[in-house]
Amino acid sequence: MADRSVQLWRDGIVTLNERASSLRGTVNSYLEQLEEPPAEPEGSILTAAHEEYRLFLADATASLDGLIARASAIAAPTEEMDAASPWRRWSERLAQVKTAYEAAVQQSSAYSEKMKQLKDIDEQIGKHAREIARGDEELRALATAESTYVAERTSWQELLSERDDLRDQQCAALTTCADGAIRAQVRRFADPSGFVDMLRQSLSGSRVQGGKLDTLGESITNSPDPTAQWNDLLLDLEKLAVFDVDREGANRRPETPSLAACGLTTGEQDRLAGRLKSEEWLALSLTPVKSAPVFEYRTREGEYIPFRNASAGQQATALLKTLLNQAGPPLIIDQPEEDLDNPVMLEIVGRVWQAKQNRQLIFASHNANLVVNGDAELVAWCDYRMAGDQSRGTIVGEGAIDIPGVREAIKKIMEGGEAAFHLRKAKYGF
Repeated sequence: MADRSVQLWRDGIVTLNERASSLRGTVNSYLEQLEEPPAEPEGSILTAAHEEYRLFLADATASLDGLIARASAIAAPTEEMDAASPWRRWSERLAQVKTAYEAAVQQSSAYSEKMKQLKDIDEQIGKHAREIARGDEELRALATAESTYVAERTSWQELLSERDDLRDQQCAALTTCADGAIRAQVRRFADPSGFVDMLRQSLSGSRVQGGKLDTLGESITNSPDPTAQWNDLLLDLEKLAVFDVDREGANRRPETPSLAACGLTTGEQDRLAGRLKSEEWLALSLTPVKSAPVFEYRTREGEYIPFRNASAGQQATALLKTLLNQAGPPLIIDQPEEDLDNPVMLEIVGRVWQAKQNRQLIFASHNANLVVNGDAELVAWCDYRMAGDQSRGTIVGEGAIDIPGVREAIKKIMEGGEAAFHLRKAKYGF
């Protein structure tokens, strides 16, 4: 009995040694990946925090090294232990007792067979006791597994929500830049296809109708509280994943109100329980129901249509407004007049005046209104290197609008060239 206790103690120390070694490896990886603190902003504060973090990792390393060294000394073979070690002293004393025991067995031939049986039984008891101890160690390690999973999954869901919040901010900024011509927003939990496909794959051969599984995904998308509906469905699916209808009987089937509300019959739930495994449920619980951005075009005040249903001209107008309302790097636009009529082009020209204060604009265009009334600082025009050779081009000339040669090129090459100059003349009164 005493030796079993000692073995249990040493088994516990070996287990802790393994976990301390694993944690030591994790701390090492943090130390190896430790980068210098940023210089800005508040460099002194960041440096102090960085140093405290480094010292914490160093202290953790030293503490773990001490624990590992102590555990390794206890778990070492007996002959390698210090002579004063109580573990070695116990092992040596136990060996003496076993030697005396063997001698007593040999001296008692009448009881030798019985003693051998008792010895075998004692060894079996010791073996089972150690196995039970290892099982207890594993159970202790798993005791917090569920709470850890719940906490981590909750954090994961919060990160998904935070990402959608950031997307909402970007959509609001896009709507503002478009002056409301485009309305952008994030539709959360819009795409359950990944979740449904994962469930369908897990239930292959169960004869549960595919339409019923699609209904589960739609119930998340259409719910007033998609997160709650998603979690309720997962809870019901988990109940079935651990339920064995053949062993426990259909009359002990757990209550699954969310699945029942989606139209799954008791028979379908029994078939689902027979197919869905716990590891498949775990993968399913970590399959997100994706959100999706929605873009709409404003046809009139308060009325919107899907952006893809707007005409090419409507789309081009809205996108040009959006781009010209944003500051940023140089913006290159190729022939915007292809989808825009002249009145709209004149409106775009007005926005060009504002936009050119915030970013460089480069247009490739055949429309003189854009070039002339947009007050282009530099105009370059092209032609083929050889007449009839449409595969090789060259820049024929370039310059400001107030150069006569440039004005002549505009009038000759560009659509509405002469009219554009007259319009500019009327605009400025010269």
